[in-house]
Amino acid sequence: MPMSPNISAPVLLVENAAVLQAVVRELGRHQLSPRVAGEVAELLRLLKMEPEATVFLDCRALMQHGVGLIARLRVASPGSRLVLLCSRDHPHHQSLVREAMDMGVYACLSAPYQDYEILAMVRPAQSRKPPRKPPPRRDG
Repeated sequence: MPMSPNISAPVLLVENAAVLQAVVRELGRHQLSPRVAGEVAELLRLLKMEPEATVFLDCRALMQHGVGLIARLRVASPGSRLVLLCSRDHPHHQSLVREAMDMGVYACLSAPYQDYEILAMVRPAQSRKPPRKPPPRRDG
């Protein structure tokens, strides 16, 4: 199902090349064209243009840039959903996931990621309907 024109493209900041390729491939199979940010500044710039994006962020990127990155992403795009991609086996990821969830991350997926899990993170954005206009007021 192609994305409708008013739906924001998924945005990725994934430091792990294998994970990045897998996520891009799965989204591409469903005609979803993610925007890949090579660095935090680019991610923040993309989010200012994508007000309701699904942002995939891996734990490696979060460890490199610190959990304060989550707050910066929230400021840049308050309507975005942040999805953290982590490894269940990494010794530091569990505490990082807990802290990220406390800061309002939408979801966390643990490797190995199933294709349907990646897609499920993007589907809520596709099913959003434009807000209904309130009925006209009767002043009289």
